[in-house]
Amino acid sequence: MRGKVKFLCFLLVMTVAASMFHPVAAETEQKKEDVDQRLKGAIVMHENCSIAYVNGTRVKISSSDSQVMPFSRNGVLFIPTAFVTNSLGFQSKWNAESKNLTVNTGKHSVFITCKNDIMKAGKSSYKLAAPPQLINGYMYVPAQEFIKALGKKLFLFEGLIVISNMEGIFDASTEKQMIYEAVSKLNILPKVGNFDNLMGLFREQLKREEAIIYDKGVICCDDSKEAEMGDDGGAMAADEAPPENMEADTDYSTTNIQVKGVDEADVVKTDGNYIYQVKGHKVIITKAYPAKDMRVLSTLNFDNKNFVPDELYIYGNKMIVTGTYRFYDPIYYDEEYTGQLYEKIRYNNSSRVRIIIYDITDRTKVRQLREVEVDGEYLSSRRIGQQLYIMSNMRFYLYSNSKDTDLIKPAYRDTAIKDEDIIIDYPSIEFFPGELRREYLIVTGINLDNTNEGAKVSAFLGCGDDAYVSSGNMYISMTGYKSFKNSDSTYTYDSCTFIYRFGLNDGKAVYTGKGEVPGYALNQFSMDEHDRYFRIATTSGYMWWGDDNTLRNNLYVLDDMMNICGRLENIAPEEKIYSARFMGDRCYMVTFKTIDPLFVIDMKSPSKPKVLGELKIPGYSDYLHPYDENHVIGFGKDAVEVSFKDNNGKEYNKRAFSLGMKIALFDVRDVSRPVQKFYKVIGDRGTYSELLYNHKALLFSRQKNVLAFPVTVMTVKNKKPIGDNQSPEYGTFEFQGAYVYSLDLKNGFKLKGRITHLFKEDYKTADDEYGYQGSRNIKRILFVKDTLYTLSDEKIKANNIDTLKEINTIDIQ
Repeated sequence: MRGKVKFLCFLLVMTVAASMFHPVAAETEQKKEDVDQRLKGAIVMHENCSIAYVNGTRVKISSSDSQVMPFSRNGVLFIPTAFVTNSLGFQSKWNAESKNLTVNTGKHSVFITCKNDIMKAGKSSYKLAAPPQLINGYMYVPAQEFIKALGKKLFLFEGLIVISNMEGIFDASTEKQMIYEAVSKLNILPKVGNFDNLMGLFREQLKREEAIIYDKGVICCDDSKEAEMGDDGGAMAADEAPPENMEADTDYSTTNIQVKGVDEADVVKTDGNYIYQVKGHKVIITKAYPAKDMRVLSTLNFDNKNFVPDELYIYGNKMIVTGTYRFYDPIYYDEEYTGQLYEKIRYNNSSRVRIIIYDITDRTKVRQLREVEVDGEYLSSRRIGQQLYIMSNMRFYLYSNSKDTDLIKPAYRDTAIKDEDIIIDYPSIEFFPGELRREYLIVTGINLDNTNEGAKVSAFLGCGDDAYVSSGNMYISMTGYKSFKNSDSTYTYDSCTFIYRFGLNDGKAVYTGKGEVPGYALNQFSMDEHDRYFRIATTSGYMWWGDDNTLRNNLYVLDDMMNICGRLENIAPEEKIYSARFMGDRCYMVTFKTIDPLFVIDMKSPSKPKVLGELKIPGYSDYLHPYDENHVIGFGKDAVEVSFKDNNGKEYNKRAFSLGMKIALFDVRDVSRPVQKFYKVIGDRGTYSELLYNHKALLFSRQKNVLAFPVTVMTVKNKKPIGDNQSPEYGTFEFQGAYVYSLDLKNGFKLKGRITHLFKEDYKTADDEYGYQGSRNIKRILFVKDTLYTLSDEKIKANNIDTLKEINTIDIQ
């Protein structure tokens, strides 16, 4: 049952939620539809925002100047004149010499002149609140009188500007949620403001959530992935490898990352001389090269500190350790807003992400420079140059009568500022209208060059499920469950993905837009940014539902306004995505149910993605990695299709079962006819590798002609042919360690050898089903010059990279 839980739990949660939340969800969607209906034909703008929403589409107010936007001066609201008149469909004429504008509304003409506060409308004259302004060639006019002269209605609320035909398009006292929804259409976010507003946002949601918590119990999910294959669950769905990260410029291996120049944390790093390794509650620094002199230099021990190191970065002479710090806090919970007036005390197993920065100039005397703690559970992190970005999700409990509302505000601690907590107050917290969760998404930026500069921390009412980060933008995806209105006024529930984009500016994450697509994304590598377009692959529907709710796979392209500008839907119905790889103008997608189709998708035209070709072969690929621009390596499982028949020999079911681990090289030079050029199968059913769900477990270098990964091999003794009505037999434990291959386009995969850290005695104690589970399991493989290093929690072994002859082995404690 390995790897089956998370997705099944997600679907279970969504199914339960659908049955429970039907009336409320339908009401929420009805409100969104009502907002869209009211805004038909309207112009929506916001002060100091260069984006507008016109006739259901986000647009730039000026395509050439991002500084053109509404603004207030001395209490007067000015709006960009030409944009408003053009958006309303009125004809206008600008006289550059006299600097005046004439607008023909169809009923009368409106005449305004820069620096003149008298406006003429038909036969009447009106005094403006201030003279029109000419700024960088753009005319701005006071909004109130001008909009009235055009025969339109103006609605203003906390910077929001709506120009429409409706008087009182929104009621500011009773329709704040709908107003916030209108604000979000401009790619800007409203602020929580204060505690009462927070409670107001959650008042209805809290009622239904408490019904689940107390009446239905809480459904929990683990961090594994699901693969719908037979009764063993197959392999876990995998992260994909980077198109850009083919080779490092140095003579040592680096972490297998997604985007060139955007580093990712891992349990092991090397800088070409030293190896830095997370091992349980310790971080160990080892002198690695030359291998004959290999020795441990330092050990940082975090036992009994409520802190568990998870991953690390190396940046010059700095080591950055990220991990989880746990503590217990009493949370006072009052259910006043659910109608039950009593107080409870809850003890929340709280956690924080802790980032510790060390000076490692002297590797034998590591010195701590700085410590940052941020509320929440770790989501992901990236390093771009000297800027480190950390994303975390903080769950909180709502209460209403405690005087200390700081308990539900996010907080952080930064020793560069002070050693006490810094509370992020409600006026600084933004929220995503329509997607409320009792969580905060917290994005923290740390300058690694300047240890005295305070962290830049932004908090958003919401959460993230996955993250894709380019050199300039961060995209956080959140899987939701949305009701879609049918023609008979009933509602169908299906998954959707919200994508929040943040611009990365010198360590600060600034919200710049939101997109929404049907379906759920597999992982961070289902997302990609290319030439200012965002691409995402999703799966909609469910395996066991038929008709309109069957599984279907999709690819969407969003423009720089986060509007869908291209789509390719209903790819491989009744199958689901197992891996996706974006490489420049192409996307490679693997789906699976009973056979493995590899799709080659053309992305040259963002508005018209199209399938160029497909290859169908037994098995499936969890993980795709580029060999070069015309060849792709697939890592996954071999598979067999079994027919199940009744006593009369009539087939009533057909199922696919995973077998051994499969590695394959695909030739995509002819995009219309991709071919499997070479492949190898390792072991039998039950064989598994961390590489199938974590791209960082792969070592690949074309320059060194080496491909290596850790694997646990299970083999079937006295193997027999698989017939009808037979589930393939599971293998028993045979090997754990590293498989090391050479790979070229002439000879394919050639096994150089296998490296293990196990002793003979370990095989006697290994579990036949799961193999040896211990500290001698190899986790990572790396190289420095001519030496290949394999690492477990107990030892580091160095071998010659060509011959695999052992050079040295050291134990680590």
